[in-house]
Amino acid sequence: MTRWVPDVLAGPRGKSALDLAEYWWSYQHWYLDSANGNDYSDGASAGTALRTSEELSRRLAVPVPIDHPVTVHVAPGFYGTLAVSVIQSATACPFDVVGEVVYTDIGTVTSYTDRVAAANTASHLVASGVSDWTAHVGKLVEVTSGAQIGAVVAVAKENPHSLGVDVARVTRAATWNMATSLQSAGVADIADGSGLSVMTLPTIACLAIESDSPCANSGTLVADWRGVGAFGLNAGELRLQSTAPVVVDRCTFTALACTQFSGTKSNTAHPVICRSVGDARVSQYLRLSRMAAKHVLFLGTGPSYINVSDQCYITECLSQGSTVQVEQTSLNDFGSFDSTGYGVSGSKVFVGYMQALALYGSGNTLYGFRVQSSAKASVYTSYLTGGSGDIIAGTSAIPWSAIPWVDGERSGEVTLVAGTADVPVPYVLSTQKMSACAKTFGGTPGFLSCYFVNATTIRITSSSATDTSVVTWHILPTGDNAVIRS
Repeated sequence: MTRWVPDVLAGPRGKSALDLAEYWWSYQHWYLDSANGNDYSDGASAGTALRTSEELSRRLAVPVPIDHPVTVHVAPGFYGTLAVSVIQSATACPFDVVGEVVYTDIGTVTSYTDRVAAANTASHLVASGVSDWTAHVGKLVEVTSGAQIGAVVAVAKENPHSLGVDVARVTRAATWNMATSLQSAGVADIADGSGLSVMTLPTIACLAIESDSPCANSGTLVADWRGVGAFGLNAGELRLQSTAPVVVDRCTFTALACTQFSGTKSNTAHPVICRSVGDARVSQYLRLSRMAAKHVLFLGTGPSYINVSDQCYITECLSQGSTVQVEQTSLNDFGSFDSTGYGVSGSKVFVGYMQALALYGSGNTLYGFRVQSSAKASVYTSYLTGGSGDIIAGTSAIPWSAIPWVDGERSGEVTLVAGTADVPVPYVLSTQKMSACAKTFGGTPGFLSCYFVNATTIRITSSSATDTSVVTWHILPTGDNAVIRS
């Protein structure tokens, strides 16, 4: 008994398995269309698109070296799994999966307010055609006309700070140029009257791309050096791995494994929405590693956790409703709002440390920022608050407003009068360690001691009542390994 198979599925007549693989990989463009496609088509044009991502996975199942870029164009619709291994023999041959975005006009910008970290406010957006932003939470909005055309924001929450449901909390507007850089740039203002559209993205259950490229560690983050890219997609899982930079742009996803096997900071995500839904104890736990992320929304529902670790660089991002656990990571201009736990938590780690610059946010159920007792952290200029307190270092609660620490305020010098001196400090814990030693002897020197008086005063005394020495003093950083500055 025999079965007839169309040539398009069997491949050109007389081709070996390797020849067939080289034939399929010779395509520079593939097209998927779940509504109008046909898996018996060649998939080489929009008019002859494949229907399923599984069929494309089958055709590209045997990887062969390619010396040209390959782009998969995904029409609006719903798709299953696309799993491909790529071997790149030249630098200018990225493998990109690009969704066809559907835009729905929502009017024009009435007002856009850039984030103000010192006031614990993220960026806000009001549009003429939106009386209630609730239905748009978790979506991307693009500027479609005006001076900032192409800028994108992610909608985090309606009615922030009780400003009304016609006001949306959003990530900072961002735009970028794929031809020259893999880094997005922040937009401080969007002109009133600029057109706005909500983006609807094709949905794919799982996108898994693994790439081996000769352009690892190129040192130049431009389009030609990319290994793998995902653009304009709503994915359940993104699993992108490459020896060259990986790019995720204008996507939403629930799970991510995004790895560059060589180098650091080259995995770039912007602007995207990372979703963490539910309780971490039932595997709803989003982990990001070895990434550079800019203008990303970390969106949580319920008790959700996002772990950011292993040399991540998170810049101008916003967390809404999630506890962000940080290990061996840099946070820069990071906002955290309405977490059901801590806003940001410096987790216990055995190696590495976290560094944070300009944390802000409010509405977090517990503390705004936590440094666990064995964590190593350096925090600069923070306004982040929580319901039970601003910061907890180890087991000690400290208000941010009481810690305007700079190097000159953690140490100094004072002249003893009759063997004693009270030194005013911004804030000190009774458990903190402090020391004092003579710089210039005066009077009859004695043995010095330094101790806690209250939260804003330390006292230095000498065993000699006639000691008038100039004494230097120093207070060790707050917590076991925490350095807190502003």
